[in-house]
Amino acid sequence: MHIKLEFLFLGFQQVSQRVGDILSDAGHTVIFINMEMFKFNENVKLTSRPGSQVWNADVKSDEIDYEKLWNDYSDSAFSDESIYEMILKPEPFMQNMTFVLKQACARIVSSKEFMKQLKDAKFDVIFAHMVDFCPIGIQYAIKAPAWIWISASPLLDHMASLMGLSLPASYAAHDATEIFRHFIDPKFPDLFDIAKTAPLIFVNSNELYDLPRPTLHKIINIGGIQKPSAEATELKPLSAIYKAKIKNAKNVVIFTFGSITNASRMPKTWKNAFMNAFEKFNDTQFFIRYDGNDMKTPKNVYLNKWLPQVQLL
Repeated sequence: MHIKLEFLFLGFQQVSQRVGDILSDAGHTVIFINMEMFKFNENVKLTSRPGSQVWNADVKSDEIDYEKLWNDYSDSAFSDESIYEMILKPEPFMQNMTFVLKQACARIVSSKEFMKQLKDAKFDVIFAHMVDFCPIGIQYAIKAPAWIWISASPLLDHMASLMGLSLPASYAAHDATEIFRHFIDPKFPDLFDIAKTAPLIFVNSNELYDLPRPTLHKIINIGGIQKPSAEATELKPLSAIYKAKIKNAKNVVIFTFGSITNASRMPKTWKNAFMNAFEKFNDTQFFIRYDGNDMKTPKNVYLNKWLPQVQLL
C-alpha cells in the first residue's frame, strides 16, 4: 500500500514519524511530505525505513521574522489574558501563523509540478494533519482513494464538530478553500464539507486521560504511539551529572513544556512562583528544560536546554 503522511511542527513530526515507521514495518511504502514552513526546527531531520521516502517542500515565507513569531507564541502561551481579551485583541502570533499557513498552502497548490508529483504517486491512503485544512484539499484535488485525519493532540473541537459531535468552535477554512478555487477549480468544494467525509480520525490521546466528551467509532485513540517499545530502543546511559542528582534524591520530576513553548519566556512572577514551590520539596530533584540563564534556582532544581527525557523516565 502506498501511503502519504503530511506534517508541520516538531511535535507532529514525532507522531507522524512513529505512525510511518509502524506502517513501513508492516510492509507498506510510506512517503513523508515535510512542509518546511518554519526555521526554528531546521536541525530536526526525519528518517524513512528502506523502501520509504521523505519529500521536502520548502514553503517558508520571506515576509516573516521567525524568531519574533516564536517569541510571540511563547509570550501568548504564558499570558494571563481572559478569553474575552484574546478575542477583542487578537494575538500577533495567531495573525502571523494564519498568514504563514495560508501562504504555505498557496505555494504548494500553485506548484503544478509538485501537485503532479503527488498525483502521479497514486497514493492509496493519505494522512492529513489537523493544523489546517490544506492537506484535506490536496487529497481531494489529487483524487486520493482514501484519507485519514490525524491529530497529534487530543481531539480538537473543530474536528469533533465537523464529525457531528457537540462543542463546536469557530475555525476558518474559507481562506484555504479560496486557494484551491483559484489554483485548481473555481467550483472546488468547501473544505469544511470535505473534512466531514473523513473515514477515520487518529487522535494522539487516551480516553482515560482525555476530558469526557461524546465520541464516534471513526475516532481512534493512538496515544503514546510516538514512544517506541523498550525492545526497539537502545538508550544511551545517563551522564554523570544526572546520575549523581538522581542518586541523592528521593523523587524525580521532569518539568518541560515540550519543544513547542519556550519556558524562558514565562513572566518573572511565574518563574519565581515555580522556584519557590519546588524549593519546598527538598527531597525531590527537578529537571527543567529551560533555554536561558536568567533564573535563580534552588539546589534541587537543574536547568538545561535539552533533557534526556526518555532515559530519565
